[in-house]
Amino acid sequence: MEMKKMEELPPEFRKRMRQMLGAEFPAFLSCMSRPSVRGIRLNPLKATRKLLEKSLGFPLCPS
Repeated sequence: MEMKKMEELPPEFRKRMRQMLGAEFPAFLSCMSRPSVRGIRLNPLKATRKLLEKSLGFPLCPS
C-alpha cells in the first residue's frame, strides 16, 4: 500500500499533527513524502536466516 500524498490526507489529520508536532511539523511532512522503508524481524527461536531467505525468494540485507 502506497502512502497518500500529504495534500490528500484529511485536513483534520493535518491540523491535529500540526498541533501535536509544533515546530517539527515540516520535518514530519518531509518524512511522509519519502518512500517508506520496509523491514522484517526474524525470531531466531522459530526459524533461521537461511530458511527465511529461501521462503522469501530474495536475499536479505542486514541493518
